Amino acid sequence: MNYLPTSNTIYVGNIQSIDDNTLREYFQRFGEIEAFFHNCSRSADEWLIDYRFIRFSSDTDINIFLTNKIDHTICRIRLDIHSYDAVFSDETRLLSDRKICIAHTNSQLNRNVIKKAFTRYGRILNCTCVSSGNGLEYVYIEFDSINSVRSIITSGSLSLYILTMAL
Repeated sequence: MNYLPTSNTIYVGNIQSIDDNTLREYFQRFGEIEAFFHNCSRSADEWLIDYRFIRFSSDTDINIFLTNKIDHTICRIRLDIHSYDAVFSDETRLLSDRKICIAHTNSQLNRNVIKKAFTRYGRILNCTCVSSGNGLEYVYIEFDSINSVRSIITSGSLSLYILTMAL
């Protein structure tokens, strides 16, 4: 299937805990779906992807997503919806801009320890720990502001701090 972007393609983010069938079922109410995809090239990493692109048929008006003040929610999760082109603009703020993912190998680290360590960067909205099953543990942290993530990235002490936590 051809996944080239069109004017009828939207970005749907903040979907990590929503399965594809539920997502597809929700969006089929608004029009015929031609393609449902992401740009992750490694199938082993697909479960990490927190978004999908949805291309609707040409007779579907995607402005219903972009101009109406409707909060699209599934299972009390507010979806982050933008046009395909807007997602690649530096001016567009996505919910994923407030999230970080950390991989580590210390299964003894629990959610409370990690959350306490990262609270100094800002208010944490969600902290989820997931095991890959192959020895790697993943921690997803969502802050209330992109500034928290920027502070972590620019601090320079992040890799040392995470290494200290893992020991």
